[in-house]
Amino acid sequence: ANSLRAAVRNSHGGLIVSRAQLLEEELLTPKVYENAAGFLRIRVPHLLGEDGRLLEEDDAMDLYDEEEGGRRGGRKRKGRRGGRGERKVNLLDNTRIHPECYLAHEWVGKVCRDAMELADAAMGSNELVQMVMQDSFSRLLSTLCPPSDHGRPLERLLTTEVQDDLASLNLEEFAIHLENTGNGKRFQQMDQIKEELRFPFRDPRPPFRGLSDEKLFELLSGETDATLRAGLRVTGRVFKVDDNAARVRLDQVVVVGYLHRSRYPGMQRDMEFPSLVPVDTPVEAVVTEVGREGGREGGKDDPAEYEVQLH
Repeated sequence: ANSLRAAVRNSHGGLIVSRAQLLEEELLTPKVYENAAGFLRIRVPHLLGEDGRLLEEDDAMDLYDEEEGGRRGGRKRKGRRGGRGERKVNLLDNTRIHPECYLAHEWVGKVCRDAMELADAAMGSNELVQMVMQDSFSRLLSTLCPPSDHGRPLERLLTTEVQDDLASLNLEEFAIHLENTGNGKRFQQMDQIKEELRFPFRDPRPPFRGLSDEKLFELLSGETDATLRAGLRVTGRVFKVDDNAARVRLDQVVVVGYLHRSRYPGMQRDMEFPSLVPVDTPVEAVVTEVGREGGREGGKDDPAEYEVQLH
């Protein structure tokens, strides 16, 4: 990965417009390209005009050349037409679909044309792919936000609920045809093509949610409501004391006990608490409150930073 980044940065001004370019210009060896191409996401915003519509290929490449010329400081650009160095943008490079399905073979093109039966036969591959994606996206929006509902979270949406043009395809039959013609078992790949056209590079993981104070307390201290709760009788020894309170290292749990002078039996206002309760004084007490927020203060991650109130 580092070698590829360095090659792109040093010889191409940090800009690559297609997966095919990685192989044609020997930025990757054939075997590495075969194994990694489906995971390399290439997005070319030059493909879209200011109005969001797909540009004609020549117009898109003119914009690319202007951008590249600026990056390279006006160095001579390789020609677009024919031979090594030809640059051709492809919307499918922005999906997990492997290039063998749309460069080495026309499988994705067939899927798209079968889905969009009314599409113009002269329509280019990028325009056809965009039409399929836009159809799926519009159907997805109508499924998530129907007029009589308030919408549903995307992670709850079943793919089978998206009644787009792709849903009508019999990809199993197409996969059987490919197998019978010597192309191997391809049903899983056909299914992936359909899903990537609907949700390009969709991350199936749920959104990250941080730990609650209660869960963090449990992970760091090993204590739960069953093992540490108000009313629990504990013992320990004082290891730190000041004029207002003593900190107690408890025998039963790893968190620290906090004993305020007002909770100490027989304590009077004019008495010196450190003299009455010096370090190493044994303590028997009852837990009155369990504090589960201490572990977050200042980035603390030590269970000893938590405290329980004692009486």
